[in-house]
Amino acid sequence: MAKTYAEKLKDPRWQKKRLEVLNHYDFLCQICGDGESTLHVHHKQYIKGREVWDYDKEQLVCLCENCHENQHELDANFNDLIARLQLNGPGSKDEAYYLLAGFIGHQVPMTYDYEKRLYDIGSEAQNYWRSSK
Repeated sequence: MAKTYAEKLKDPRWQKKRLEVLNHYDFLCQICGDGESTLHVHHKQYIKGREVWDYDKEQLVCLCENCHENQHELDANFNDLIARLQLNGPGSKDEAYYLLAGFIGHQVPMTYDYEKRLYDIGSEAQNYWRSSK
């Protein structure tokens, strides 16, 4: 019988991963800096068929209870927005993928010139955003 999500969170593999993530972030919420409230480890994304402990540290983040709740609401809003993109043409998921990859500096395979242009635009946006802070 398959374990429930709550049972998986009690699994020693998750407990070990959770502690690694909390240590990695010095037991501080990565949004508000709170280190006194109850801390959660948030999955930035769930991948079908993957166990809760089978994620890289970069896919997980330490959040206080309040920020964790807010993040789930923001995630739902973001997913709603992404679902409204066309599958092809202007404003497509492909375009969003290359823009976001460029923004975060994540290397992705690129076959066409437009993919590289979008990636570069995302990268330029990141540089502008950092310089304006």
